[in-house]
Amino acid sequence: MANMKVEVIVFRLDPAVEILLLHRPASRGGIWQPVTGKVEKGETVLEGALRELKEETGIDEEHIMRIIDNVYSFDFTDGNVENKEEVFGVEVDADTVVDISKNIYVEHDRFEWMAPEKAESAMFWSTNVSALKKLIEKIR
Repeated sequence: MANMKVEVIVFRLDPAVEILLLHRPASRGGIWQPVTGKVEKGETVLEGALRELKEETGIDEEHIMRIIDNVYSFDFTDGNVENKEEVFGVEVDADTVVDISKNIYVEHDRFEWMAPEKAESAMFWSTNVSALKKLIEKIR
């Protein structure tokens, strides 16, 4: 059975579409990506997505304006491990505070709100880019 993973693309629409990307420190690849993580035992995929969102950005459910599910999904192999990743879009308002400092795993060293085109060119993984393109189709 494949490991379940989640990807959460956080976006805001005021005044224009902006995408939140997180930057991994050099020790973790030095790449830009959306919120990602694995679904823990006993969690639904959505519960895992919301937990990862809070852990990595400090954004909790009270700051979420809407959740878009079924954005994109894909399978990938990491070493010999099969994985399935489900992608969610999460809209927050323009005043939502992002706080990566509380992540106990120190997964990211900075974050940036980017225009979709800049986010696409900044992301390392092609699957992240494909997911972002699908999300943009749904919100425009």
